[in-house]
Amino acid sequence: MFSPIYISTQLNNGVTSDIIGDYSSAPVDFIYQVPSGRIAALTRVIIRISDGSSIDPDVYGGLTAPLTNGITVSVKRSDDSVLQYLHSNTVSDVVGAVASPIKENADWASLCYDFSIVPDSGGSKEDLALYRWTFARAGMPLILSNQEKFCVTVNDDFTGGADPPLIHHTFTLQGLEAPESSHNIELFMRELST
Repeated sequence: MFSPIYISTQLNNGVTSDIIGDYSSAPVDFIYQVPSGRIAALTRVIIRISDGSSIDPDVYGGLTAPLTNGITVSVKRSDDSVLQYLHSNTVSDVVGAVASPIKENADWASLCYDFSIVPDSGGSKEDLALYRWTFARAGMPLILSNQEKFCVTVNDDFTGGADPPLIHHTFTLQGLEAPESSHNIELFMRELST
């Protein structure tokens, strides 16, 4: 019997899952790695950004400017080499070969059909942006195996400096996991195609 398990997990860097620090000195990966001996079908990622000021399209979160380096989203092999960037510059390069970093809120909106900005109405001074990027809407979920990683790479300062800082900044990945076997892979793909 084919009985995958449902996963809903926040990406993390081994220390935290809340991307609100200063990562400007070196790139930092926030990941989900498929466990050894398992496969995963990733259906969506939910991006949550909350900030102490208004969230506008031409900045990141409620910061006063776009990010300098931007955020990249990729699938990496177990050795950390990039298998594919999930948002790439396809005009001049091979699809998935070169990243097109996310630098402002509007960039997320261009990838995610479902998004909403919830302004503070209760006096907590915390505006909220929620983006849902559903991979299955592009044709089928992302399939990972062989300890591959879903990776969000950051290389900017999210503390805000003189600006109000980001309060929360998380990526929740959802999908299914199952033991990796030829029988289960066949059943997994059959279930995904119906």
